[in-house]
Amino acid sequence: MGSWIWLITSILISIASLWVFICAIKGKWFQPIIKLTDTRAGVTYTNEVFDFPLLISKAVIISFILFIISFCFRQYSINKNLQVINGQRKNAIDSYVLFEASAESENAAKNVLLMQLAKSIYQMTLTGVLSGKQAEVSNNQLLELTRVFQTAEKN
Repeated sequence: MGSWIWLITSILISIASLWVFICAIKGKWFQPIIKLTDTRAGVTYTNEVFDFPLLISKAVIISFILFIISFCFRQYSINKNLQVINGQRKNAIDSYVLFEASAESENAAKNVLLMQLAKSIYQMTLTGVLSGKQAEVSNNQLLELTRVFQTAEKN
């Protein structure tokens, strides 16, 4: 549910920013050129000078708006990824009960089933929502711990 909030927020901020940019261009807000006039001996001289502080402030405002938009879209991607992963984990836990009942009293089968359940729950899964670089975190420590405990139980 949280991913949709970020998506709607991202779209609304993008539309509002686009509307402000269009109004700024059509209304000629923040003109970067200042016309300086000087009258000497009855002759008027006009110079056009760039207003660098205004240009810098426009660049900062535009950069901030783009940062906010990218932040909102990134939060949507992260929340959507977590939603998919949590759904997969819920399905794995729900199906474990069925598989455990079908394994009857075989301890070896139940141990293998429990290992696969732990692997499917705690191992990092790629959902395709995040790029590979963002999802490179690995959670193999818990799987290694369960293997150590299983070998210790056998001995």
